[in-house]
Amino acid sequence: MAEGVGTDFLSNIHKFLGNVRTADQRADGRVGNIFAAPELAEHYGDFLNYGGDKDMEALSLFSGILVRDGKDGNFDLKQGMTPILIERANGIPDIGSILNPEEQGIISNVLQHPGRLQGEGLSPEQSVLLLLSLLKDQRTSNAYNDYMGTAKETGRFQGNKPGFIPQLGSLGQADASYKSGQGIDSKYNNIASKDTKAMVERAAQEYGNDPNLLMAVMGAESGGNPNAVSPRGAQGRMQIMPDTAGDLAREMGTTQQQVLNDPETNIRASSLYLKKLRNMFGGDVKLALAAYNAGPGAVKKHGGIPPYRETQNYVAKVTNNYNKMG
Repeated sequence: MAEGVGTDFLSNIHKFLGNVRTADQRADGRVGNIFAAPELAEHYGDFLNYGGDKDMEALSLFSGILVRDGKDGNFDLKQGMTPILIERANGIPDIGSILNPEEQGIISNVLQHPGRLQGEGLSPEQSVLLLLSLLKDQRTSNAYNDYMGTAKETGRFQGNKPGFIPQLGSLGQADASYKSGQGIDSKYNNIASKDTKAMVERAAQEYGNDPNLLMAVMGAESGGNPNAVSPRGAQGRMQIMPDTAGDLAREMGTTQQQVLNDPETNIRASSLYLKKLRNMFGGDVKLALAAYNAGPGAVKKHGGIPPYRETQNYVAKVTNNYNKMG
């Protein structure tokens, strides 16, 4: 396995961001003022205050830094000639401590081919986030080496070549329907008990969804916490908003409170909603997920995944978890 990939990858990102925070506080005694770009400053604030999946939020913030840093082919913590960090203090490691030169080259090539990304419905930040997520998960060394070999031969981002980077657009029309006996992948054992998995299996079969799609959504929404409540009021393992719960409850012949508060009904309602969204958007899983997060109106308004960082990161996280490649 190439240097820069493995169990230290994620811890190195956390170390990098931890050193950024230390430098930030050292500069003026406060935290939150170190990024020059307003979008990164907002993203940094989310990272500091987010109470959910810290690993994914760290990957998301780091991908935002890379998108601004690597467009000129150099990872030097500068956007052109402008420093990304207002206070570049000692102790903040270089990008090279996290990504080796070959990995930096691949990400740089991704950023320098925006047309290909747009053709696949992906923003640069979403694409880099997917790449970082795959590095975190450490796909097989054969797949990694196959992709690296192709990258070195062509010097270009191979967006449609299977291997280290899967077909980033392939989940759009993936078959996410229920199939008898397919079961739930063991990678979800950490967020769901045997009883919860049984609920998911029943809900998936009832409304014709792949149970692994429901599990991927559950992982992104609540990490499997049945008592989760978002700042906006979404509730349960599947984080359903009260207004949506009311609409689904009428269709299911139950009550809004049952959808919000009963664990199995919450999962059933989510399965119904995902099926409706998949049908609404012609079976496109990415668009259905974007609608689950931002609402169907936002997807229709923008003609695709809305340009909201939260939604793009959400789609990236779920599709990375729900990929059907080995």
